[in-house]
Amino acid sequence: MALQMLTYLDAVGNAEPAGQPAGALYFHLYRPTVPYQPAAAAAAAAFKAYKMVGLLVLPAEEAEAQALALAFDAALAHGGTSPMVPIGLKQNGDFAATTKAITPKQLAWWLNHNRHSIVRAARGILAGTIDLAPIQFKQEATTITNSDYQTIMTFDPATGFDRYRRVAPMSQRR
Repeated sequence: MALQMLTYLDAVGNAEPAGQPAGALYFHLYRPTVPYQPAAAAAAAAFKAYKMVGLLVLPAEEAEAQALALAFDAALAHGGTSPMVPIGLKQNGDFAATTKAITPKQLAWWLNHNRHSIVRAARGILAGTIDLAPIQFKQEATTITNSDYQTIMTFDPATGFDRYRRVAPMSQRR
């Protein structure tokens, strides 16, 4: 779960307290490279590249959650995976394992966790902790290796001074 996405959700929730989020979805704006193929297949491949990423907030009650899933994509009525949003239904009506969704109660837990993380970081900064400590998640350090600011960052874990901050995966199911 991305800190940035949770922060946006929290900001919207604070601005519109009467509203209930149905999720937080986005897709990358880019021109995907599609291998040469007939026009219809190329269009389908390009459409697939723009599938939304993120998290849906579905009611804890199964029937309500399924109804909302069908509202997101009516093509799921007979099962399958949505080409637009990260949700899938089995033919028996159960959610597919690929569905990226949490309940409103789980969202509240994540938002609270996010607020505490931001406060903890702010207190550290105000106390003078400004070390460069990029996260390393699942043996990958993409926050450093894919950064636009790599030319001004001097980070070398081999020096013994620079260290990754290892982040353990947290379950979405809280």
